[in-house]
Amino acid sequence: MNDDNTRRQTVLETDLLKNLESCSDQLIESHGQCVQSYPNFDVPFADFRDAIAGAAAKYLIGVAAQNTPPSPEELGRFIGELKILDLYLGLACMHGNEHAWWEFDRQHRSFIERWTRHLVRSDTDADEVIDAVYVELFGTRVVDGVRQSKFRTYTGRGSLRGWLRAIILHASVDLHRAPKVEVPIDDWSESGAELPARQISGVKPRIRC
Repeated sequence: MNDDNTRRQTVLETDLLKNLESCSDQLIESHGQCVQSYPNFDVPFADFRDAIAGAAAKYLIGVAAQNTPPSPEELGRFIGELKILDLYLGLACMHGNEHAWWEFDRQHRSFIERWTRHLVRSDTDADEVIDAVYVELFGTRVVDGVRQSKFRTYTGRGSLRGWLRAIILHASVDLHRAPKVEVPIDDWSESGAELPARQISGVKPRIRC
């Protein structure tokens, strides 16, 4: 049964890639918008396309548990809903681009610090959480020559700041070694709603990125 599921998944993903070719113009246009917005660093088109293909495989096949591959029309709508600029920035940071990290810091460092201090009242603990978040984002572990940056899990499905909220919450919970009780955070993390600080104790969130 597992072999059958694996073969089915492989066939669906292969067909997805074929259908994605019909969206080439949309992908090229989206990549061009990112290049124009971020002229100081570059993400190769192939990496950009592959990241979107991975997101589509996850949400249009895996999460949806479809028995047929998404059509070109479905893929076009999916691409149009992605946070393309956030995804592009995240990919560049994942690859260790220095200019991308400067841009990430400019856009998000103050947000990370503010949100962390909203959740963690002790300045010392907050500093520890912030450091832990950056370690996860940068990735200090290398597997088969690939640095395991947390950005590898960001798909552009929700905003980068919504995703960062979830990363910070995880780091805050880990700091306090709270019991791991799963609470879905998809809605508030992607909509931008804030989780009250008092809810941290005893909470282990689930991330959907």
